[in-house]
Amino acid sequence: MTYNYCFPAFAVESKITATHRIFAVGPENNLCCYDWQKTCKPENKAKAEDIPEVKSMQQQQQGEEDDDTGACCGCRKADFRTRHERCLDEAQSYQRKFPHAPPLASTSLRSFRTAESFRLVDARTEPEQAVSMIQGAVSLQQFRKEMESRSCIHQVLASSETEELLEGTKDPSKPAIIVYCTIGYRSGLEATHLRRQYPDLEVYSLDGIVAYTHALEGCGLPSSVPPDVQELPPLIDPKTSRVTRVIHTFGGAWDLAPSSYNTVQFRPLALVSRLAQVGGTVVVRTIQGVLSRPTTTPATNIDWHSKSE
Repeated sequence: MTYNYCFPAFAVESKITATHRIFAVGPENNLCCYDWQKTCKPENKAKAEDIPEVKSMQQQQQGEEDDDTGACCGCRKADFRTRHERCLDEAQSYQRKFPHAPPLASTSLRSFRTAESFRLVDARTEPEQAVSMIQGAVSLQQFRKEMESRSCIHQVLASSETEELLEGTKDPSKPAIIVYCTIGYRSGLEATHLRRQYPDLEVYSLDGIVAYTHALEGCGLPSSVPPDVQELPPLIDPKTSRVTRVIHTFGGAWDLAPSSYNTVQFRPLALVSRLAQVGGTVVVRTIQGVLSRPTTTPATNIDWHSKSE
């Protein structure tokens, strides 16, 4: 059973001949359900007047101003504002769960002077990464291998009597490490662990790839942006390295990307399995946090010009 919805006319097209239930999207993007006891033929269209609740919403919508089209996302302002705000609310609520992982908004990436000023680390699973990644990002597994390799090099140099070489390997302009996932939960979890494991690194938790799509559309920025502001890296398909507008949102609850993006999610059974996997990671990271002494303090203000100690 499928229905076509056109905002704000609430046009509903019946594809079957039967008594059915109609789902319509309200002005604030809320899903409304109506039991409609009128039988339609497949070639006929149900009129909004046949549904009193829809007619009421339609009349309310007609009283609003007409110039409410969102300029940045190509969708109606009400719809965009709701999805954007819901996305930010979700991300910020997850980021607050991890006080030892300083939060970072996607729009803040524009404040970096160069792309080399930060390193993006993708904490999502391989199926999610296969759909799209932020250009230049590496997987969490790959990043850990790189850090382990560097640790081995430092151990060898430290054991030898070549302090000059050891000093030469230190990079005074090391990039900030920015971990991201879908909506900010897994990134906060892994960023906290990385800060404990590598206390000399600046590690931050991004608000997620869903919020990043809004930032790519220019949402959350002032109307006039200085010309010297750094452009955000685009989303790319790892298989082709081409720019894409498709993202994996893990589950339907986080399908809050702009309407100009296509989204995919895990199927219900796979979603349950992935959620259990996240729960297992939470247990492991909690145990590791208890066994290891915290090496950092919560940070509320981020100063990009200061170096981590």
